[in-house]
Amino acid sequence: MLYDCKQLAGAQAHFAERDQELSRLIARAKEGAGGSLVSALAYDPDYYSNLGELRDVQREMAEKKCPADVKAAPVAPVTKRKR
Repeated sequence: MLYDCKQLAGAQAHFAERDQELSRLIARAKEGAGGSLVSALAYDPDYYSNLGELRDVQREMAEKKCPADVKAAPVAPVTKRKR
């Protein structure tokens, strides 16, 4: 990656926040009838993809020996494309 420690910290914060959001959605979906199926189809692929990205960022931070208290650079919000 071409990111510095501040950018990596921002990406880590973004992916961690998305992880929490997807975890809440999965838990909520599983409360209803057929929720496990809905969760598996709708949220699981995004969850595991996001988790992989988070681990990649954390691995890159470890390789670059980024300090734990580095201040995160802002990450541009992801916008949905209109079709």
